[in-house]
Amino acid sequence: MRLTLVIPGLLWPRQALHDTVFDLSLPAMETLLGFGTRTHTSQRTLGEWWRDSFALHDIKLPAAALRLLALGTDPGERIWLCADPVHLNLDRQGASLSDPDQLEFDDAEASALQASLAPLFAEFGELHCDTPLAWHLALKVAPPTVIDDLRDMLGRPADGLLPPGDAGRPWRRALNEAQMLMHTHPLNLAREALGKPVINSLALWGAGRHPAAAMPPFDRLLSNDTIIRGLALCAQLETSALPAAWKHAAGRTTVHFDGLLAPTRMHDALSWRDALTELEQNWIAPALAAMKSGQLKQIDLIAFGDEDSLTLTLQRHDLWKFWRRSAALDTLAL
Repeated sequence: MRLTLVIPGLLWPRQALHDTVFDLSLPAMETLLGFGTRTHTSQRTLGEWWRDSFALHDIKLPAAALRLLALGTDPGERIWLCADPVHLNLDRQGASLSDPDQLEFDDAEASALQASLAPLFAEFGELHCDTPLAWHLALKVAPPTVIDDLRDMLGRPADGLLPPGDAGRPWRRALNEAQMLMHTHPLNLAREALGKPVINSLALWGAGRHPAAAMPPFDRLLSNDTIIRGLALCAQLETSALPAAWKHAAGRTTVHFDGLLAPTRMHDALSWRDALTELEQNWIAPALAAMKSGQLKQIDLIAFGDEDSLTLTLQRHDLWKFWRRSAALDTLAL
């Protein structure tokens, strides 16, 4: 039995990591760090790791088609584009993307806004509101050049969300018209009166068709990321959302814990500490207990930062190596 923990957002610069976790109690994580063996991971980014795991080496992850599949919609052979409602923070430095998960945007609001915006994008395709925060365009034209993953833009200048070049000009025009419409939309006037962030743009990203993914080297995937679950479904792999905590399962299980990612992107150290505590108490500690009882033979922790990654492997017999000692989390820094 083998557990793989895929954890984006865990790698920080050493001093920042030390200053953030110096007073946290992380005995299970420190045991894993001290008794395990570290190796460099060839895939520098999370996206590369997922693509290689599912043998999609030469393509970008088509997030829109994968997300639709996980949401129960067959994307067919059409090209799809994510067109998510977002809030852009405006200040003297310009506009930056806020975390969409913090918007408190409900079904009724989303339906009203989608009905108003759909005609502005009709020349490009059909605008679908599949969940309040997950909108998709079924394209009837070639897709624009867009980013692969919206999370890479959290807290960053919003200019990176605009399709570039001459080919992107019609898209930029439509986005500008959509922003003007949203500025005076009754939905946003009501949200503003309640002190909620307004929905002031759409984020275009993740274009592509449904891919043909290969079976990865594990038996099941647990993730709250619908894009990654869609990738598992392409490979006909058993998949579901994360449970509240680790529960023993036979075979090879991969857990995608992404609770550290948004706080890392938004430079929110307090939320990052909370997510790290959840990771320690609900996942690493029970997994380590399962290893000590003989239910798990190996734990692989694959950690990602902005531009690099590493793998930490702990086998059951490593716990018998009395000359090793627990290690602080800041030793993970690259």
